[in-house]
Amino acid sequence: MYRIKRAGNIDHNIISVYTDSRSSVNSLLKIGGWDQVAIKDGAKLEMFRTNNNGNWMLGVESYQFNKMDLVDSTQTRYVFLEPQLPFIYIPDSDFKTFRTVMKNSYPNIECDTSKNYCRFLEKCEDVRTADQDFDLVIKDVTGKTVNYQINEQDMLIPGSTLKESDNTCYIAIFNSAVKNSDNSLYLGDIFFNKFYVVFDMTPYDERNEKYIQIGLAEKNPINNIGRQQYDEDYEYYWPEKQ
Repeated sequence: MYRIKRAGNIDHNIISVYTDSRSSVNSLLKIGGWDQVAIKDGAKLEMFRTNNNGNWMLGVESYQFNKMDLVDSTQTRYVFLEPQLPFIYIPDSDFKTFRTVMKNSYPNIECDTSKNYCRFLEKCEDVRTADQDFDLVIKDVTGKTVNYQINEQDMLIPGSTLKESDNTCYIAIFNSAVKNSDNSLYLGDIFFNKFYVVFDMTPYDERNEKYIQIGLAEKNPINNIGRQQYDEDYEYYWPEKQ
């Protein structure tokens, strides 16, 4: 990134990620900036400061599944956004709470202590309810908090996705395999499917601040990035013509 900027190919050390593995919508990684058209109408890009300029870690105030807390409010948690991972991965201590909550709430669920997952022993369409949403409240070093929700239809994963039978249905929360890291969550592709993510190094790079920042916004389901420059049929391709 620094080399690209020094060469004059970009103005800012920013990477923005628009990706959707669920559909035929084109994914796009942009270097040097972000695009307003990538954001859903009415949504806002919220910027969060990281704890320092050496990593992309953000704070977590709380998180829930099925409206039930998965971590005690006295415990400190952090979150990393990792597009190379498919699902949500939580600390072992939190997963034990999650396992207990699920076993107490649903009779037809398998949450073996030797496994890193919980799954229903039936098809996903047979277990859907109104409550199986994942809510994460991100809190940065300034005290700013925003809740981000992944709704139920995305939290239930057909068994065939994990090379099992579709007569099973996995919950997209897994026990983290990261050693010696019992205070961090990792949000993968399932988060990027819904939210536009901006990794912004300009506070440190251009203003010598001691932090970098991450921008999050619910994304536009239609990827219009680049259409203004390349698609002659796009209504904003030649605005002066109007």
